[in-house]
Amino acid sequence: MDNNTASNIAPVTTYCTGCHCFKPTELFAGRQRQYKTCKICRSRKSNVGKPIADDLLATLEETINLIPSRYNNDEIAEINRDDASIEYSFSAYIRLDQAMLNMDDQQLVTRIRTSIEARDGYHYYQYFTPSTQLKFGSTFVCCCSQSSETQRQVPEDRLKRRHTRMETFNCNGTIHGMIDRPNRFVRITIKHPIGHRAAPNTRNK
Repeated sequence: MDNNTASNIAPVTTYCTGCHCFKPTELFAGRQRQYKTCKICRSRKSNVGKPIADDLLATLEETINLIPSRYNNDEIAEINRDDASIEYSFSAYIRLDQAMLNMDDQQLVTRIRTSIEARDGYHYYQYFTPSTQLKFGSTFVCCCSQSSETQRQVPEDRLKRRHTRMETFNCNGTIHGMIDRPNRFVRITIKHPIGHRAAPNTRNK
């Protein structure tokens, strides 16, 4: 046996359908079966509908300021703002003030999405997703408009006129969110693991 065999054995991991990451396989073990979601995600789901500790909540403005900025970063030259590569992952609980509670779900998600876009410089398509677990609220997902997974390009032979196509990347950029109105918060998880240039004219949309 190769003496290096033991040291070359990689830890066993399993893909989590909740957080979409590979986690140690022991986090998926149940008493009678193997789960498809890790222990962390199952714990998070068990807290659905429960209040969040006050010290974990932040205002929308405080949350946005924690996101890497394409436009307020002095290390990025002004002429290279749109070419900068911003990659990050981020989770937060946004406190809903009365003005935000007065918005309907579409208005609320649009407010959050456009605030994120103005910060990281990307543009996102937003969708609402059905969830049987959330009788009191809604879940939503916003996908990066330049993600090759979500951007469907029209074949050349079907184009009625020539135009410049949007540049796409294998970035898998998403914003997942849950609106909990009774407990006055929105939970968001942003994942943009691969940074890339911003699409033209996305700023301040």
